Amino acid sequence: MMAKYFLNEAWKNRKEDLMIALEYIKKYYTDATRNNTQHSELFLDAQIDKVEKKLRNLIDLYTDG
Repeated sequence: MMAKYFLNEAWKNRKEDLMIALEYIKKYYTDATRNNTQHSELFLDAQIDKVEKKLRNLIDLYTDG
């Protein structure tokens, strides 16, 4: 009960504060998601290049012999 009283007295502009917090969440969550996607894309591209190189090497090995 005391906590409720304190929050009611101390936190007068709840709606505004929550809207600001929501905007920050939207902004930084999408940035984090975009960064993770780019990182995953770079990782996958590197893996594809690595496998293609191994495949070329195997083809060269068996066609030269």
